[in-house]
Amino acid sequence: MSLLKQKFLFLDCQTTGMRPPTGALLELGWGVASAEEQGAVMSRIVKLPEGHWLPGKVKEITGIRESMLEEGVAEEELLGLLDIACVSSEAAPALVHYAQFERAFLDDFFVRQGRELPFPFICTYRIARKLYPNVPSRNIRGILGYLGFPFREIKRAEAHVRATMEVWSELAKELAVLGIHDLAALNAWLEEKPKPKKKGAAPVKFEYRVDRMKRLELPPRPGVYRMISKSGDILYVGKATSLKDRVNSYFRGKKGRDPKKLEMMAQVWDLEVTECGSPLEAALLETDEIKRLDPPYNISLKAGRRELHFYNRDFTATSAEQSAEFCQGPHRSSNGIEQVRQLLGEVNEAQAKRVLYEPIAEETYASGYALFAAKNFPELAAPTARQLIALGMHSLRRLKKAAEVEEEAVEELMEEEAAATEEAEAAEAAESAEPLEELAVDLSPEEVAEKLDRVLLRAALDYRRAKGLTRMLNAEVRWQGAEGERVLRFRNGKMNADEPDGSEFPWRALGIQDYDRMSVLISEVQKGDYRVERYGGRA
Repeated sequence: MSLLKQKFLFLDCQTTGMRPPTGALLELGWGVASAEEQGAVMSRIVKLPEGHWLPGKVKEITGIRESMLEEGVAEEELLGLLDIACVSSEAAPALVHYAQFERAFLDDFFVRQGRELPFPFICTYRIARKLYPNVPSRNIRGILGYLGFPFREIKRAEAHVRATMEVWSELAKELAVLGIHDLAALNAWLEEKPKPKKKGAAPVKFEYRVDRMKRLELPPRPGVYRMISKSGDILYVGKATSLKDRVNSYFRGKKGRDPKKLEMMAQVWDLEVTECGSPLEAALLETDEIKRLDPPYNISLKAGRRELHFYNRDFTATSAEQSAEFCQGPHRSSNGIEQVRQLLGEVNEAQAKRVLYEPIAEETYASGYALFAAKNFPELAAPTARQLIALGMHSLRRLKKAAEVEEEAVEELMEEEAAATEEAEAAEAAESAEPLEELAVDLSPEEVAEKLDRVLLRAALDYRRAKGLTRMLNAEVRWQGAEGERVLRFRNGKMNADEPDGSEFPWRALGIQDYDRMSVLISEVQKGDYRVERYGGRA
């Protein structure tokens, strides 16, 4: 039978781990189809065997929750559904993208039911690897985009099965061009060994869908670039000091590349750029465009579910809206002041994890905290959050004076620390349900005390940064461009907007987009020769 008309049983598994028996089958999707005729797709969540649980990372990736497991089917019922699908496919092979993974779990599933696997496997990943050896990524999303299908989220088993059907509809056509028309010819072709590379042969480069001359002819000017799929989806937005250099950097090299970036580049069919008068304007446009377009491969500067936070004068309470009571801010949800607030109360292992985002033996943490307290507030038995932030400000001034370094250099050092703690916080927020004992981090009391010192410094930086962001809401930025002086005017956090409203609480009507815009403005101004003036006076 022709491969184009051949029926296959398309399968996909979502699991709780990388392999059995430590991982279990969580969800199975299946459908019967051919390259020429797409079929219906079914999926079922599976009740987990005793001793297995739903890890936080799997919940994050799939969106499956414990409550959904209660409605899952038993393995015996799933076996009956698969038997029906096998009959419908007329005992056809299973077609799976990256079949090695699925085969391990399905083999384990059938063995536990006292059965053998009733179908052979054919892997669309292996087929794509032979047909397109130089594609940047052949995972399911990468190969879908390379073949011209629209970008979409592929998290659950049903979506994976539909995507595999679409991939196969194109692979079968390519195989026919090579003269591979039936299952026997396909299996023989898959078993063929690749020809050995000749000595001294030039390294093979990735193949991209983007017109090469279009990217090579980009201007060496500042601007914003957009990576676009065949269907017109904006996959990524970035800024550049030189559009030509930055965009073409994505197409150079093959070894050591980020897999996620390669997945994106496999899907890029076109580019769109907006030239800007300066790197500052490019950075400001980038942050607004990311909010407007919400590109799937951007991570930083996306709005998501981020909110601004404002504290009362004593930093004992927080609100999402600025007011007379909650006047301190704006701050991100993850910030140094919040870490300082967690320092209040009983000194124990739980506090260590809340403040430093990692498990530390209670005795070690208590000894480190004692060193930290003796150094910073020997006469205070129970300092307030406001007192700790004041100590942080004092330490920051002392650090700058002792090191005789620029303010920006100190801030850069602390921003690195902030990024590290935010990563740790994000990992904790994944709500891992694994009932495994966490191993305490091996730190000395002196190292704990040093980390706590840095918490105070980060809180001081966040406090000062909030003041700076507010000052920049109504400011003018001046610099010398190629054609004379350039000016950008900000009113209420917007470029070239109306006059300031004069509100005592300027952030009340603003949000995360304005916060990011002001953050980018401060960061870019620090990098170049800019002069900043406040509306009605010097900034």
